[in-house]
Amino acid sequence: MKELDIALNTVASRSSDANISMGGETAVTGGTFQMNVASPPPSAAINLGYLGVATLILFKAGFALPDGKIADVEALEPQAIGAAEQFVLIYRPAQLPSSINQAWLKDFPPGLSCGRISGKQGSFVTFGPTDCSAVEVIVTPDPKGPNWT
Repeated sequence: MKELDIALNTVASRSSDANISMGGETAVTGGTFQMNVASPPPSAAINLGYLGVATLILFKAGFALPDGKIADVEALEPQAIGAAEQFVLIYRPAQLPSSINQAWLKDFPPGLSCGRISGKQGSFVTFGPTDCSAVEVIVTPDPKGPNWT
Protein backbone atom coordinates (compact mmCIF):
# COMPACT_ATOMS: atom_id res chain seq x y z
CA MET A 1 0.00 0.00 0.00
CA LYS A 2 1.22 3.49 -0.79
CA GLU A 3 0.88 6.30 1.70
CA LEU A 4 -0.15 9.87 1.11
CA ASP A 5 1.26 12.40 3.50
CA ILE A 6 1.26 16.13 3.93
CA ALA A 7 4.95 16.29 3.44
CA LEU A 8 5.76 19.90 2.87
CA ASN A 9 3.94 22.67 4.63
CA THR A 10 6.11 25.48 3.35
CA VAL A 11 6.59 28.41 5.67
CA ALA A 12 8.06 31.44 3.94
CA SER A 13 9.77 33.98 6.10
CA ARG A 14 12.10 36.89 5.53
CA SER A 15 15.13 34.76 6.27
CA SER A 16 14.28 31.43 4.63
CA ASP A 17 11.67 28.82 3.86
CA ALA A 18 10.99 25.96 6.26
CA ASN A 19 9.32 22.64 5.60
CA ILE A 20 7.15 21.05 8.25
CA SER A 21 5.61 17.58 8.12
CA MET A 22 2.12 17.43 9.59
CA GLY A 23 1.58 13.74 8.89
CA GLY A 24 -1.97 12.53 8.95
CA GLU A 25 -3.82 9.23 9.04
CA THR A 26 -4.40 8.04 5.51
CA ALA A 27 -6.55 5.26 4.10
CA VAL A 28 -5.87 4.23 0.50
CA THR A 29 -8.46 2.11 -1.30
CA GLY A 30 -7.99 1.36 -4.98
CA GLY A 31 -7.46 4.71 -6.68
CA THR A 32 -8.86 6.88 -3.89
CA PHE A 33 -7.53 8.15 -0.59
CA GLN A 34 -8.92 9.61 2.60
CA MET A 35 -6.84 11.69 4.97
CA ASN A 36 -7.40 12.92 8.52
CA VAL A 37 -5.31 15.92 9.56
CA ALA A 38 -5.22 17.81 12.84
CA SER A 39 -6.42 21.40 12.71
CA PRO A 40 -4.99 23.87 13.32
CA PRO A 41 -1.52 22.94 12.09
CA PRO A 42 1.44 23.40 14.44
CA SER A 43 2.40 27.06 14.89
CA ALA A 44 5.74 26.40 13.16
CA ALA A 45 3.74 25.60 9.99
CA ILE A 46 1.89 28.93 9.91
CA ASN A 47 3.28 31.66 7.69
CA LEU A 48 2.98 35.28 8.86
CA GLY A 49 0.74 34.09 11.69
CA TYR A 50 -2.27 33.43 9.44
CA LEU A 51 -1.48 31.20 6.43
CA GLY A 52 -0.64 27.54 6.02
CA VAL A 53 -0.10 25.94 2.61
CA ALA A 54 0.61 22.20 2.54
CA THR A 55 1.68 20.18 -0.47
CA LEU A 56 0.33 16.62 -0.74
CA ILE A 57 3.04 14.06 -1.54
CA LEU A 58 2.69 10.34 -2.33
CA PHE A 59 5.48 8.18 -0.89
CA LYS A 60 6.66 4.65 -1.51
CA ALA A 61 4.97 1.90 0.50
CA GLY A 62 6.42 1.51 3.98
CA PHE A 63 8.06 4.94 4.11
CA ALA A 64 7.25 6.74 7.37
CA LEU A 65 7.51 10.51 7.24
CA PRO A 66 8.22 11.85 10.74
CA ASP A 67 6.21 14.81 12.04
CA GLY A 68 7.95 18.11 12.58
CA LYS A 69 10.53 20.23 10.81
CA ILE A 70 12.22 18.54 7.86
CA ALA A 71 15.93 19.31 7.94
CA ASP A 72 16.78 17.81 4.54
CA VAL A 73 13.90 17.90 2.05
CA GLU A 74 16.12 16.61 -0.75
CA ALA A 75 16.66 13.38 1.22
CA LEU A 76 12.92 12.69 0.86
CA GLU A 77 12.95 12.93 -2.93
CA PRO A 78 13.90 9.26 -3.59
CA GLN A 79 10.90 8.20 -1.47
CA ALA A 80 8.38 10.42 -3.31
CA ILE A 81 6.49 8.82 -6.18
CA GLY A 82 3.74 11.38 -6.79
CA ALA A 83 2.11 14.63 -5.79
CA ALA A 84 -1.07 16.66 -6.04
CA GLU A 85 0.62 19.05 -8.47
CA GLN A 86 -2.38 21.39 -8.88
CA PHE A 87 -3.73 21.13 -5.32
CA VAL A 88 -2.79 22.10 -1.77
CA LEU A 89 -4.28 22.07 1.70
CA ILE A 90 -4.90 25.62 2.97
CA TYR A 91 -5.19 26.72 6.58
CA ARG A 92 -6.43 30.14 7.62
CA PRO A 93 -7.67 31.40 10.99
CA ALA A 94 -11.13 32.85 11.59
CA GLN A 95 -9.73 36.38 11.71
CA LEU A 96 -7.37 37.64 9.02
CA PRO A 97 -5.25 40.77 9.32
CA SER A 98 -6.76 43.80 7.57
CA SER A 99 -3.88 43.88 5.07
CA ILE A 100 -2.59 40.64 3.55
CA ASN A 101 -0.46 39.95 0.48
CA GLN A 102 -2.50 36.91 -0.50
CA ALA A 103 -5.91 38.40 -1.40
CA TRP A 104 -7.02 34.96 -2.63
CA LEU A 105 -6.89 33.67 0.96
CA LYS A 106 -10.08 35.62 1.77
CA ASP A 107 -11.98 33.21 -0.52
CA PHE A 108 -11.21 30.28 1.81
CA PRO A 109 -13.26 29.44 4.90
CA PRO A 110 -11.56 29.44 8.31
CA GLY A 111 -9.77 26.20 9.20
CA LEU A 112 -8.45 23.59 6.79
CA SER A 113 -9.74 23.30 3.24
CA CYS A 114 -8.53 22.23 -0.18
CA GLY A 115 -7.22 24.64 -2.77
CA ARG A 116 -6.45 24.45 -6.47
CA ILE A 117 -4.16 26.63 -8.58
CA SER A 118 -6.31 29.48 -9.89
CA GLY A 119 -3.82 31.96 -11.36
CA LYS A 120 -0.57 33.80 -10.76
CA GLN A 121 0.55 36.73 -8.66
CA GLY A 122 3.91 37.75 -10.07
CA SER A 123 5.94 34.56 -10.53
CA PHE A 124 4.00 32.57 -7.92
CA VAL A 125 0.72 30.68 -8.17
CA THR A 126 -2.48 31.65 -6.38
CA PHE A 127 -5.20 29.33 -5.16
CA GLY A 128 -8.97 29.12 -5.09
CA PRO A 129 -11.15 26.87 -2.94
CA THR A 130 -12.06 23.46 -4.34
CA ASP A 131 -13.93 20.45 -3.03
CA CYS A 132 -11.47 18.02 -1.45
CA SER A 133 -12.99 15.17 -3.47
CA ALA A 134 -11.54 16.87 -6.59
CA VAL A 135 -7.92 16.55 -5.43
CA GLU A 136 -5.85 14.48 -7.86
CA VAL A 137 -2.53 12.92 -6.99
CA ILE A 138 -0.36 12.24 -10.05
CA VAL A 139 2.11 9.35 -9.95
CA THR A 140 5.28 10.62 -11.62
CA PRO A 141 9.02 10.00 -11.31
CA ASP A 142 9.63 13.70 -10.56
CA PRO A 143 6.75 14.95 -8.36
CA LYS A 144 6.45 18.70 -7.83
CA GLY A 145 4.13 20.74 -5.68
CA PRO A 146 2.87 24.21 -6.66
CA ASN A 147 5.33 27.12 -6.29
CA TRP A 148 3.52 29.60 -4.07
CA THR A 149 6.43 31.27 -2.20
